[in-house]
Amino acid sequence: MDEHKFIQAGIINIGDEILIGQIHNTNARFIAHELTAMGVYVKKILIVGDEKEDILSAFDEVLTCCDIVIVTGGLGSTNDDITKDCICRYFHRDLTENKIVLNHLQSIINTRKIKVPNSIFLQAMLPERSEVIANEVGLAPGIWIEDNGKILVAIPGVPQEMQAMLWDVLKKIQAHYHVNQHIIYKHIQTFGISEASLSEKLSDFENKLPPCIKLAYLPKAGYVSLRLTGYGASVKELETELEKQLSYLSHYIDEHIFSYENKTLSELVADKLKEQNQLFAVAESCTGGYIAHLTTLIPGSSKYFKGGVVAYSNEIKCNILQVEQQTINQHGAVSREVVMQMAKNVLQLYKVDYAIAVSGIAGPGGGSVEKPVGTVWIAVADTNNVYAKCFSLGNNRERIIQQSANMALYMLYKLL
Repeated sequence: MDEHKFIQAGIINIGDEILIGQIHNTNARFIAHELTAMGVYVKKILIVGDEKEDILSAFDEVLTCCDIVIVTGGLGSTNDDITKDCICRYFHRDLTENKIVLNHLQSIINTRKIKVPNSIFLQAMLPERSEVIANEVGLAPGIWIEDNGKILVAIPGVPQEMQAMLWDVLKKIQAHYHVNQHIIYKHIQTFGISEASLSEKLSDFENKLPPCIKLAYLPKAGYVSLRLTGYGASVKELETELEKQLSYLSHYIDEHIFSYENKTLSELVADKLKEQNQLFAVAESCTGGYIAHLTTLIPGSSKYFKGGVVAYSNEIKCNILQVEQQTINQHGAVSREVVMQMAKNVLQLYKVDYAIAVSGIAGPGGGSVEKPVGTVWIAVADTNNVYAKCFSLGNNRERIIQQSANMALYMLYKLL
């Protein structure tokens, strides 16, 4: 890919709360996704705190290599909102009062009948020779500045305001640059092979890729997604080339591919169950309800998910799921025999078509020589059969839970 033929963009997210991990940086993801969808190549994303020198340095770094930079945050009226001051300093401009913004602020205040400090009207002070990007959701306007062939756009960091205003920004970018490039993706979901092993198997494939196609490895908890990205001016030619490369790639790792859709395992399971008009339930021990959580994150999950039991203790396994105490005594709670009973019994308890059961040792304690931390048994059942498998998932508690959930969903997906 010759990235220099593309309009190149950078994203700068300003705010100490992002820098210290107090809030998730959802703005960068949203902006990058929308820029890429319209054919703009996102070259760089930076996060900086509320320090003038850091912000100015970020401006310089991104504008040096990009045609356009989108900045979020720091446009309010409190002392730590210094983005406008930094813009003025960087472009050698003064702040001037914008009558349109001032009237807009006054109109909102009058309509909502709210009492605000006078400092709110500082938001009508904008860098001279800048264009206003209207904010129909909040108070702080956005700013569009063109200087020396470069464009800087500043919009609020509040996600609802940012998302509403970004559409106007994208329209202006399209009108300014007449973007006629395209970026298209193809996705491959793999199971049962590590990222390192995939890279080794696909090294020859990668070496033969044309410049307009890139391959990315996206490891998840328990499986690995691959993404082929095509860059070019013709959608038809890109689609043809991507399909050809996808076919080549499949020959190298065909036995590990389970889907070509950019969906989570819980979404793939949902599609199959809805397609077959069937229901499932879960019996969870070490995952503590995480499978149910992943399932119910999807809107409309009540159509195919009936419920579940978090049988964390042996008492619940026996009293609610009717696992035989003798089976636990003989084989232990983390065993093929116990998860098979859990799966069969929750299937009958909820009167569903399919069931998942999980029991394991998530750690950091509780392991033994025979069953170390990370030992997890998973069973899936339908009305005729039950299948169980043991996994060894390391010693990171959070990762064991996540991997167990995805592996259980994968086993159900394969059964479906």
